[in-house]
Amino acid sequence: MKAEQKKQKVEKIYKEKENRTDKGLDEMIVMKALAVATEECYDQDDYFRVLSALNLLNSAIKDKRWKGELSYRFIKGRASALFSQWIAERAEGVEACYDGEERVVIFKVDGVVFSFHNIQLSDRIRSFVRTVENRPIAWTGIRLQKIPVELFWLAQAS
Repeated sequence: MKAEQKKQKVEKIYKEKENRTDKGLDEMIVMKALAVATEECYDQDDYFRVLSALNLLNSAIKDKRWKGELSYRFIKGRASALFSQWIAERAEGVEACYDGEERVVIFKVDGVVFSFHNIQLSDRIRSFVRTVENRPIAWTGIRLQKIPVELFWLAQAS
């Protein structure tokens, strides 16, 4: 699926589902996301898949069913590690930046913007933040945690 198609698909899903109360999270999808979240990232499809898994876990941890099973340390740590990896070796089609004021790392993959607040800041990240390469990425207004399952399955199908 081409980047523009993914972006449009995500926008359509969000428009249809943004006001629902049940996100469709269950034990099977959370376990699958945990497995995917630890996969290696080499290209933009890998980043899209892993970031979608982290988004799902970040959404699930707010649900009392998984509060004791998941940890922010893992989710934020993995987002931090991905950002550090991207700084060291840029993947084509993946953009990333860190907003120090909002304390958020932002990834843009296939036009879809993922964000993770309060990540761990390594020396590599701190150094990168002070460079001109740390170019801001505009938020699209789509709250991906409202559509975690649909986004995750879209990423798996890509």
